[in-house]
Amino acid sequence: MLVCDDLVIEILSWLPVKSLVRFMHASKSLNSFISDLSFVKLHLERSPKNAKLLIECFVVPMYNFFVSCDIPSLLDNTIPFALYVKHWETLCFVTEILQGLVCLVNRHCRINDLAFYSVNLWNPATRKTFGSNNWKFILEIDTYPAFGFGYDNLSNTYKVAAFLPNNSYLQSSNESYVLTATTYESCWREIECFPTAAAHILNEGVYIHNTLNWLGSTHGTNKPRSDDIKFDELNIISLDLGNETYTQFLLPRALYGFRLSDFYNLNNYICEPITIGVVKDCLSLFLQNCTNNHFSLWQMKEFGDQKSWTQLVNILVPDLEFCDIWNTVNLVPLCTFEDGHIFMVQSHCQLQSFVFFYRGSLTTTERPKVPCSISWICPLDYVESLVSFDHNLETYFP
Repeated sequence: MLVCDDLVIEILSWLPVKSLVRFMHASKSLNSFISDLSFVKLHLERSPKNAKLLIECFVVPMYNFFVSCDIPSLLDNTIPFALYVKHWETLCFVTEILQGLVCLVNRHCRINDLAFYSVNLWNPATRKTFGSNNWKFILEIDTYPAFGFGYDNLSNTYKVAAFLPNNSYLQSSNESYVLTATTYESCWREIECFPTAAAHILNEGVYIHNTLNWLGSTHGTNKPRSDDIKFDELNIISLDLGNETYTQFLLPRALYGFRLSDFYNLNNYICEPITIGVVKDCLSLFLQNCTNNHFSLWQMKEFGDQKSWTQLVNILVPDLEFCDIWNTVNLVPLCTFEDGHIFMVQSHCQLQSFVFFYRGSLTTTERPKVPCSISWICPLDYVESLVSFDHNLETYFP
């Protein structure tokens, strides 16, 4: 019995990546179907959202591993630790996860006070890594660049952005660079400078609506301590990946007059009181107040409209049932579900990670146990995909 091509494509488009990779190795005809660029796009569109997490684990010193895991497995403590998919021998951190690709930055300390940075794009599902010697650079060891990874819908290309903010140790001119990840010959090129008054960048670039966004202050280097910064001195600094220019957005006016120090526990500076991310396709601001024991979440309902900031969540800590570790954790909303529940996660504390599942309508939480080998659960949606660099990237997502 003959099966039409359209039916084959329809069936294959709903299968997980692991099964598709096996089919690609088993049959030339199936390999042709699955590797077709239009099929890659169709499969990505049909991949379940908010279904997977990317977890970083430390197993032995100087080695960190990544494993994909669904949310029920994390809540039930049934993480498949046999499925390690990548390891690195150097300091490595995740900049962004987008369309199944993970942007990884490695930092190697060298002699003569130099630090060596390399950027790799990695697909955990297909176990393929893409990088080039042209994607590397060397900086003075006290210079810490901020990175971002996004997809430019205008040119249909992936882009990595990096800039060198001012700091108290080394003055820089806020140079900005963009890497367009199309070929092995791609290299860093300088673009418009990061806003000259910006300093104290508080996060890696957050991707939304064809832009990369950072949270930073605008007071320059006059104030020696970042906790002296007022909220009205903080801006969202946004890089348009299409025209590669910057704009700035103000934070909610309800926060004006407060300082970062008002949110700190003066006896513990581990937790960061403010960060940004994406929840329900909206740029979001997360505030953790260690002085009045509140956690709040603000959303910019219309991206770019500073008047559209809306408070979505304002939770008293006793309602969250984790007062015992409140002053030593960083809460970041990971994802939301259709019923409005929010899955929150924070970085490890004393080599132990904690996870909270906030049921917004019931003001209750679940606090499942997490193996201590987990060092960080990336607060980013991870979608398994077939995206590869074997072809011209410009044809992937028109």
